[in-house]
Amino acid sequence: MWKKIKEKGFIGLFLLMIFGLPLLYRIVGPETEENSENRTLAEKPKFSLAGYREYPERYEQYFNDHVAFKPQLVKLNQMINYRLFGMAENDQCVLGKEGWLFCKVDQTIEDYQGMCVYGEE
Repeated sequence: MWKKIKEKGFIGLFLLMIFGLPLLYRIVGPETEENSENRTLAEKPKFSLAGYREYPERYEQYFNDHVAFKPQLVKLNQMINYRLFGMAENDQCVLGKEGWLFCKVDQTIEDYQGMCVYGEE
């Protein structure tokens, strides 16, 4: 009996995630999607018989760019990685001792380590 309840619970949770989250996003989601990435997001492709072979790949790119709650899920993933695993997945910062984050843009770390030697210019 518990096995049936457990199975139905997992199925219900799965269906809620598949259909409920996109529906919730349509109701509560932002009017315009913010683009926090340094690139142009993929446009929704139009289906045509001439380009039917490229359509699935182009639609997958569109879907990956416009998935519901993507910025919030990316932020949650970064927070979990930082808080639970002590990892900072960012190409612009390094995790230091005692949880400090250090910027590594413009050779800041190399300058601190004395690796950037300036000439007499």
